[in-house]
Amino acid sequence: MIKKNLKKLIQVWEALCEKSVILGYKKYLPKNIKPKTALLSYLPRPFLFSSSLSTSTKHNSWSIVKSIARALNELGFVVDIISWQNTEFVPTKKYDVFIGHAGKNFEKLEKQLNRDCVKIFFSTGLYWKFWNSSEAQRLKNASTRKNCEFQPDRIISESEEGALQKADAIISLGNEFCRKTYTDFSKVYMLDNFCRLDTKFNLEKKDFLADKNNFLFLSGPGNIHKGLDLLLEAFTQTPDKHLYICTKLNEYFAKIYHHELFETKNIHYIGFVKEFSKKSRDIMSLCNYYIYPSCGEGSPGAVLWAMSYGLIPVISRESCLDIDQVGHQLKNNTIEELISFIKSTDDSPCNIKEASTVMDYTKNNFSENIFLEKFKKYISLIYKQSKNE
Repeated sequence: MIKKNLKKLIQVWEALCEKSVILGYKKYLPKNIKPKTALLSYLPRPFLFSSSLSTSTKHNSWSIVKSIARALNELGFVVDIISWQNTEFVPTKKYDVFIGHAGKNFEKLEKQLNRDCVKIFFSTGLYWKFWNSSEAQRLKNASTRKNCEFQPDRIISESEEGALQKADAIISLGNEFCRKTYTDFSKVYMLDNFCRLDTKFNLEKKDFLADKNNFLFLSGPGNIHKGLDLLLEAFTQTPDKHLYICTKLNEYFAKIYHHELFETKNIHYIGFVKEFSKKSRDIMSLCNYYIYPSCGEGSPGAVLWAMSYGLIPVISRESCLDIDQVGHQLKNNTIEELISFIKSTDDSPCNIKEASTVMDYTKNNFSENIFLEKFKKYISLIYKQSKNE
């Protein structure tokens, strides 16, 4: 009963957060300037708590939205922040820039804004039709293999087409592969996600020889979308290799894959692990490789999180992250391809030198400062082009 009531309270609290409006955010605004105004429709929740609470987040989107607000401040914009799901907010002032995420409220807000407002669509990955098509194929294949009917788990249910067409430009997480899925739109700018480093982790204490057969799968929700079904079927055919799973399981998925998940000796389900916790350090120390055959992403934070601990990334091209220098990109995301790579690690086991290279690559290419500066560059460019300055 207590658990049920607590769940209801959390639902009410989350609903209130979605309706929250943060007005006049100016923490990083330069002094002695005449500020412009910006409306940011994404996530207000991270701004409702103290900094000590907001650093312990479950998803990197909290850090992203705070970095976006900071970028706007440093460019001279006072920022009003609402949820991307807030369809009740009505603009009552003139805005110089509007940045909106997803398709739920973008078009409605766009109609209510002053005509000279510069409108930017912020995407967190692949073009929505490509994303949905890719997931649909995954679901179909998995359902056929298991003779069942899996339901969509990460589908984009609200059309983004109108929002993308109305936007003056698009900024998206991802790489060149991601950008090419937006072929119908001319002004598309890509940038990488970022991660924070765990200063308590000591790579020199890792036993690479003992961990040579250990692979980690760590992700947010969406078991089939992320490729967990493919990994389970691959690792059942490679019994000398071990898969450690850190994610939330869909109930139906867990039922269909019960044998693979809970009755297979080389597959170990761990569940959710908190960022920067002892448990997360232990699992990172236990594995040499991070494997992620997702069908649709945009520079995923989970991959960067694992890479920051020196794990060799093995990811799909649809993850939209350039790791060729330090990892392996899957070409087709088939079970056969996964088995082939998993077995190939016998010939070239990971060592501390390779792991250190991965850590350095992550630190030097996926920092919050790089994200911040690139986002500021894009906003400045889009604003000047739109205003013909």
